Amino acid sequence: MGYRTSRHEWPSDKGAGNEEERWLGAWLRTQRTNHRHGRLRPDREAQLDAKLPDWHLSLPPKGVGP
Repeated sequence: MGYRTSRHEWPSDKGAGNEEERWLGAWLRTQRTNHRHGRLRPDREAQLDAKLPDWHLSLPPKGVGP
């Protein structure tokens, strides 16, 4: 994901600087929500883990925390 590599932060759909960031931020939020509720397909989670190892850290699954 070139966006994070170049900006060193995750894209956001709120206050996004451009349409690409808004779209990517909304997509990532959906993946995190699905993960948190146990609805993310295992193959999609594996792909995200392989390409973006810490993609889900800002929203841990429910019941998981410090």
